[in-house]
Amino acid sequence: MHKDDYISSQAVKEFILWVEPILSTPQSFIHTYNHKKNKKVYKFDNLFSAYEKYDWDWKHTIEELSDILLNTIIESDEKSCENACYMILKWGGVKTKVTKIGLPS
Repeated sequence: MHKDDYISSQAVKEFILWVEPILSTPQSFIHTYNHKKNKKVYKFDNLFSAYEKYDWDWKHTIEELSDILLNTIIESDEKSCENACYMILKWGGVKTKVTKIGLPS
């Protein structure tokens, strides 16, 4: 399916109608998140408030990490590539019990 066909599909139109009010309307999507590391409980009343209040505790955005990884591949730097992969796993929260000497913790 072409991008323009997807965007103009009925399913996408219906999703936009559904999600638009819960993005920023107060009390439209009440939810909480219990942060395991800092023991804080975050309370949100819509999706935008979650974005504003979320504890962004990583140093890099996924775009920055993607660029780092791509550069290590272009440069054929195996050690730095391994390090970039490790940073992505840590960023994504899946590096919980991985310990490797020489890589950032």
